[in-house]
Amino acid sequence: MKEISKLKEQDIDLLLSTLECIGDGVIATDNEANIIYINQSAANLIGKDISDVYHKNLETEFRLANITNDKELVIPYKEVIKEKKSLGLKKDTVLVHSDGSIKYISAKISPISNANGEVVGVVIVFRDITRIRKNEVEQINQKNNFKAVFDNSPLGMVILDENIKVYNYNQVYRSTFAKDKDTIIGEYFGNTLKCLNAMGAQCGQGKGCPLCNIRKNLIKVLEKKKPYKDIISNYNTLVNNKQIEKWLKYDFVPINIGGNKKILVVIEDITEKKKIEKNMKNSMEMAEEANKLKSEFLANMSHEIRTPLNGLLGMIDLTLLTELNKDQRENLLIAKSSGNLLLKIINDILDFSKMEAKKLEIENRQFDIYKMIQELIKIHNKKANEKEIELNIMGINNIPQFVYGDLYRLNQILNNLIHNAIKFTEFGSVDIIVDMKESDNNKKELTFIIKDTGIGIREKDLGNLFKSFSQLDGSYTKKYSGTGLGLVISKQLVEMMGGHIWVESKIGIGSTFGFSIPILLGAGNTNLEEKIVLNPLEKCNKDKNYTILLVEDDMVNQQLVLKILGSKYNIITANNGLDAIEIYKKIKDIDLILMDIQMPLMDGIQVTNMIRDIYKDSIPIIALTAYALGGDKEKFLEYGVNDYISKPIDMNLLLYKINQVINQHKEKGNKDGKKTFNVKLSELEQIKEFIIELDKGMKDNNLDLIENRANVLKMEAIKIDADSIKNKAFKIELSIRRGDLEEAYYFINQLKDEYNNLINERDGYK
Repeated sequence: MKEISKLKEQDIDLLLSTLECIGDGVIATDNEANIIYINQSAANLIGKDISDVYHKNLETEFRLANITNDKELVIPYKEVIKEKKSLGLKKDTVLVHSDGSIKYISAKISPISNANGEVVGVVIVFRDITRIRKNEVEQINQKNNFKAVFDNSPLGMVILDENIKVYNYNQVYRSTFAKDKDTIIGEYFGNTLKCLNAMGAQCGQGKGCPLCNIRKNLIKVLEKKKPYKDIISNYNTLVNNKQIEKWLKYDFVPINIGGNKKILVVIEDITEKKKIEKNMKNSMEMAEEANKLKSEFLANMSHEIRTPLNGLLGMIDLTLLTELNKDQRENLLIAKSSGNLLLKIINDILDFSKMEAKKLEIENRQFDIYKMIQELIKIHNKKANEKEIELNIMGINNIPQFVYGDLYRLNQILNNLIHNAIKFTEFGSVDIIVDMKESDNNKKELTFIIKDTGIGIREKDLGNLFKSFSQLDGSYTKKYSGTGLGLVISKQLVEMMGGHIWVESKIGIGSTFGFSIPILLGAGNTNLEEKIVLNPLEKCNKDKNYTILLVEDDMVNQQLVLKILGSKYNIITANNGLDAIEIYKKIKDIDLILMDIQMPLMDGIQVTNMIRDIYKDSIPIIALTAYALGGDKEKFLEYGVNDYISKPIDMNLLLYKINQVINQHKEKGNKDGKKTFNVKLSELEQIKEFIIELDKGMKDNNLDLIENRANVLKMEAIKIDADSIKNKAFKIELSIRRGDLEEAYYFINQLKDEYNNLINERDGYK
């Protein structure tokens, strides 16, 4: 008996498990409609937990309604008990979910009988048929709506049979293509279009018919039984006995009518649109050409202005390092200030042009924000002191020291806002308030507020502040000067960083400019360029055994660099690119090349390419350029230079970069030719892993992975002074940004060669 009892328990467990696994809802009740069992599917369909409905009344928990009149219905469990037979639900019955939504259901309510044949309850088995019901309604609606759409469509519609003959058409098609005929049913499609290929022959039998794009697509629709949309094709026809070209846009859709294959063709005459597009294309090409010429003009003008300006400012800097009396020093400082103002105007115009051409990019690198703010205060404190204005910084202790962003562009925005605040403030103070708050996606929001007690701005003028070349009125221009581009550039830079900028102002009280940008926190130390030194000539390395090839066609700039560097290093000069190549081939112990970019006969990029590609030399090259439009630093790095300095040359920056190269090469090896190999085995293994990941990225067509790994490899290569690896990684990164996989693949293979060279070099130093 125990075994029988055990078997029954197992059967019950199996039954309950089965009921829990099926997709249909199952509810069992006693004779009073109290729920004694409900499976999970049923609970999900009514929107309640099993524990909440157990032993509750069926009528309160299983709510039904009629979809046509919104009346509540009662499940017919009483009739089932009374008549001892199963019943279903009416067609328009829906189940009301606990959240008020409704579902179409099909259900069967059956009596539960005991061993004596007595009805002791009911069981409801039901399922969600909402999708099926909606499909039925949709099909009915489609049938009802098709004719209305067909007849009233603003586009021409025609239904073709398998022989490409007209089966039906709407009035738009008839009025467009066959208004001179009572009917076109049974005619070939091409004949109704008055296609010249079908003139004098039936459609499909003319000389040009085998090449007809329309016929090819119609045949494909019949064969593949799938639609072809937005097919644009042209054909020749006669209008008033004159041959013209017509352009039509087609949608071909296979349909079935009465079991027979048909094709619905939707036609739009786009002949006029094509004419407009052609005119617009011509206009755009002319505009692009004009924009290109403008950009080239600005770049060339920049070069022509920066070149003499470089000599002017450089000689002033050198003279300021000599013994001068007070008046001489003051005069030179005024001249330098005027030169720097001219340089700022040039930079504003160039930045604005790059923004117009959408060629200005935002970098994302770690930097020390404390140091940035200290430099800002140092730069603007002098002018503030001259005007007896307090320059205050607030909130600096509320932000972390290291963040990721574009240091140069953030500096540019802040310099402009602080400069304006001091310029338009005659007394009082300028406050720089910095704050950081939580933002979305684990990012921080960095906010700067520049508040002054200056002249203020009229409310009606606030809207013009961020418009190109806009100044409030002529009196401002005369008194304060400026291009009217500073705030425009600042606003666009903030928005390119994903932030926003705002202004509040009152006449006679002052102005408040603020901006917020999303930012990521940094992790630690940065390699910031230490550019501020008292006398850079005294601080730089002195090594007459260190040979620098200066390639510069402008004699003033050549003399300037010679005066800066001549007493410290062995300087060889070349007046153009061809001379540079000849000198490079003859003199083998050149340690560094300072390369002007824009030169006659052969420019600096061509020289660099020859050194890198033909002579396979990784000698450090620093570009000196006044050509400041385009990709700037990244563009020149892509060409193969190691670094880049924009003219007018900052003496401190030039010396810093030369010192940096000297120190790097001293670490690499000695001048007597006894070099050391400093790349560790673990670092080589890491490079190998990066190459494997790049290969995988190419195989999987994963552009994000390739760009990421190339970027990380580039940074790692910089750490270990592996210039050849760095250059190739950088070129891979740029190729992916351009979407040029073929070029990326080429540079990955070159990267493998450079890696093998490192391995061989290491073996040679063992």
